[in-house]
Amino acid sequence: MSVPYLEIEETREGESVRLRLIGELDLASTRGLEARLRELGAAGQRVGIDLSGVTFIDSSGIRLLIHSLRDARRDGWELEVDQNISPHVRRILRLANVESLILGEVPG
Repeated sequence: MSVPYLEIEETREGESVRLRLIGELDLASTRGLEARLRELGAAGQRVGIDLSGVTFIDSSGIRLLIHSLRDARRDGWELEVDQNISPHVRRILRLANVESLILGEVPG
């Protein structure tokens, strides 16, 4: 049995913080990301999330992204999820009917 794995690479890009997620975004791995997003949001930081390295996402990961985007809008800090994601994750977001909610306007 494998242990779910998520690595968060954090870099600064000018006034923004970029979080590149690598691995699985699921129930076992969302706590660390959720805690970091809360810290960054409390500091009013502009945050970009890069899901291009995510190989799996489940409903817990989707829920965390949706709630974090909602919280950012409500609390006045910027959070954006990059459009560049793996085909597998994009398919899951489409099946869950949340692709445009998480990624914003999705072209064609």
